[in-house]
Amino acid sequence: MTIIDFPLSKKEPEIKHGPCKVVFHSSSFRDTNGNEKSINVAVTIEDGDFHGIINSVIETGGIWGSSTNGEYFFLPWPCASVELFPV
Repeated sequence: MTIIDFPLSKKEPEIKHGPCKVVFHSSSFRDTNGNEKSINVAVTIEDGDFHGIINSVIETGGIWGSSTNGEYFFLPWPCASVELFPV
């Protein structure tokens, strides 16, 4: 098997050190009723230290939380994708 190194994929995003939003996404899944769902967890980082929140999620193995309707969830690491946005 050949291993291909993609240097651009290893480059960190250029986000200025200011407030930013980090969004963790799950893959799609079906709940116990057969409804297709996904979990998206958005965190606003006031000081711009997105490395800190990503490393914390990696170290704990995921994110625990509850939705607005009171259902609890766990989004395991690695998740499907992580998006970074300046705020």
